Amino acid sequence: MARILLFYLLLICSVTGYGQEEVIPWSADRKLEWSDFKGKFLKTEWAAATTASSISYRFSTHEKNGQWFVDFEVGCEFYPQKSWYRPDMVDSLILSH
Repeated sequence: MARILLFYLLLICSVTGYGQEEVIPWSADRKLEWSDFKGKFLKTEWAAATTASSISYRFSTHEKNGQWFVDFEVGCEFYPQKSWYRPDMVDSLILSH
C-alpha cells in the first residue's frame, strides 16, 4: 500500500511540475544579468541583492591495469526564483561581484 501511495505522489509531482524550478547552470560563456534575478525581496532586507546558488560534486573511482583512478565532476547552479535585487541599490559593479 505504501508503495502505491509513493508511486502516485511521485506521478503527481512529475505531472504538475511540483519541485521543479528554473535553474541556470554555470557557464563561462553566460554571465548573469539583473533580469535573471526573479525573486521578490522583503522591504526590511538590508542587502542590495541575494544570489541563491548551489555547488555540487560527485566522484567515482575505477581500476585499470592495476592503477586506481578518481574522476571528479563539479557543478554550480543559480536559482532565479530565489534570487533577488533592489533596483535602487544596485549597479554593474555589484552584478560583477
